[in-house]
Amino acid sequence: MPGSGIGFAVLEVFVFALATALFCYSFWVKIKLMRTGQPDPVKRWNQIPMRFRFIFDEVVVHLKHFRDWYAGPMHFFIFYGFAFLFISIVCFFWEGLGITPALWGKIPWPAFLTQLNLAGTAFPFIRGETAFPFTEGWAWYHILMNIWFVAVLIAMAMAFYRRLIIRPERMELTREALLILTLITGVIITDVMLESSKIAGGKVLPGAFFSGLVAYLWQAAGVNTEHSGKIAYAVSWWLHAGILLGFLNYLPISKHMHILLSIPNIFMQSLEPKGSVPAIPGLEERESWGIHTIPEHTWKSLMDGLTCQECGRCQDKCPAWNTKKPLSPKKIHLDIKHLLVEEGFMEPGKERQPIISDKWTKPEEIWACTTCRSCMTECPVGNEHIPKIIDYRRYLTLMEGNISPEAQLTLQNMEKNSNPWGVGFDQRANWAEGLKIPVYAEGAQAEYCWFVGCAGSFDDRYKRVAVNLAKILKKAGVSFAILGVEEGCCGDSARRLGNEYLFKVMAEQNIETFKRYGIKKIITACPHGFNTLKNEYHQFGYEFDEVWHHADFLLKLLKEGKINLNQPADGKVITYHDSCYLGRHNDLYDAPRELLKSVPGVELKEMKRNYSRSFCCGAGGGMMWMEEHGDRINVNRTKEAIETGASVIAVACPFCMTMLEDGVKGEGKEEAVKTLDLTEIVAKAMGET
Repeated sequence: MPGSGIGFAVLEVFVFALATALFCYSFWVKIKLMRTGQPDPVKRWNQIPMRFRFIFDEVVVHLKHFRDWYAGPMHFFIFYGFAFLFISIVCFFWEGLGITPALWGKIPWPAFLTQLNLAGTAFPFIRGETAFPFTEGWAWYHILMNIWFVAVLIAMAMAFYRRLIIRPERMELTREALLILTLITGVIITDVMLESSKIAGGKVLPGAFFSGLVAYLWQAAGVNTEHSGKIAYAVSWWLHAGILLGFLNYLPISKHMHILLSIPNIFMQSLEPKGSVPAIPGLEERESWGIHTIPEHTWKSLMDGLTCQECGRCQDKCPAWNTKKPLSPKKIHLDIKHLLVEEGFMEPGKERQPIISDKWTKPEEIWACTTCRSCMTECPVGNEHIPKIIDYRRYLTLMEGNISPEAQLTLQNMEKNSNPWGVGFDQRANWAEGLKIPVYAEGAQAEYCWFVGCAGSFDDRYKRVAVNLAKILKKAGVSFAILGVEEGCCGDSARRLGNEYLFKVMAEQNIETFKRYGIKKIITACPHGFNTLKNEYHQFGYEFDEVWHHADFLLKLLKEGKINLNQPADGKVITYHDSCYLGRHNDLYDAPRELLKSVPGVELKEMKRNYSRSFCCGAGGGMMWMEEHGDRINVNRTKEAIETGASVIAVACPFCMTMLEDGVKGEGKEEAVKTLDLTEIVAKAMGET
């Protein structure tokens, strides 16, 4: 009991009520700010079981946190420490009220209960003591609390060490961060002080192994009687109350707002396909497109900003940031948070600050993104970076025309000839001359439509891949046909460069063609076309039964015995580069590797960054068509591939092929290291080349 008499109980209730009211007010202000955003076109309350699975994976199990070997365990022990120590907090306020003797002591408990004795101590509520029932004097309680006292203090020592000594680049050393760590540590230390002061005053608390050691410090300071123990307890109680309630009220105004919002934010993350970008609702009826000010963001976007815990995991794995580009995915959300709080509740009609500006998120940051999805893969609180960047690009492209000349030319080429190179659309099927490939317009009937894509149709290097794939499909007896000149660009680059209008036109034109021929099964060779057809065309009312990338489809043919790989590959040691749009956007990692391992004599050697942490080639998000400034992403990745000692870099994407071949040439290794598509390796192993 921190004091005696009803006065102290009243004081505690007043302090607790005031602190709680202030906390609720601050928290509600942030919620109201969040609710000033626009309605979200993405469903956030569907598939409830799946959403609880997210909570289990990312909160209970800490899967994303454990992607960081140091910070993962540290956060795990802090999180669960406070979860379990909440019992201690309940006991703390219960004891402060000091009402349990009056409440429990007057109850006529059965005699057999009053005679029970567990761990050397009778039931506290029967004895009319101030402790919360089944806690103080119970070994389970003290052992559990002391384990977490130690665990959290070790984790806090790790946190201070990381902030002050390791100082990772992705995290900023700020006063706020140190204050938060100090407050958390203070909560635990004063909790230990509470328990140890009781032991120093003569109480026996079985299982309190850590507090028992700390009690020696109290005793060394002269606390060795029941009276002095009560004084030490009272001092500790008010210290603990002050730090605990102070920390509680600091949460809604600090970066630790994520403690309050992370679970709902994870719960409400998008369950749309990973590779999809939300469409603009009512595209034709709108007077403006994209996002330029805070009120134009959806409420979920604003929630993302408030939830960002500033850990920098997104930034740490960002290919743009790692090659010294201006983009920091972390800053995208911090700018939203800081501008939202700065502007607050403005009067209707009052001019808003543009978030795309030299003060906040700069255009050069927005145009540096490759949409590789590393940021969203790493974020432990469910923030969605790419949709915001695309919405910013939509504003810059459609409202301001603020887009690089080379990207503008690409969009014009796509608009005129339905391909980024601007080659005449009537030449789309020229690559297939002499191959006798069935064409729908010529009356072909087929199970699968091979959507060749712009690269396979117009890029000289990737035409060879298209030819090899055609030979493989014919050898395997696959029933397929192509659209020829009726095929249009899938629209991936148009959407990701911000021209939603152009994307919609191209998508609807392709859909009309698919409908005309009743096409429901698709084979693709480009991850970008694969992703767009599979994950985004449904937004325009067309659903496919099957959409295959050739990596997965070739493995299917191999397992069905329709193709045989008997000839050894040109390179004995092969390293495989994960395409972002095949990997992180569509979780297709194993099929390419299984295919390569099936080729006789192949030794598959992984790069250091692989699978979901593969490093981008630098061409996604429309960057294939834009000039890259500063360190080149493809060179960074190529050097890593060369370091494996492989003689072949295997790819499954035309963009990756272009970027890595250029990187190999830049390193002067074109004679020693070849960049080959999976189809070229498979065709060679089949004896088709």
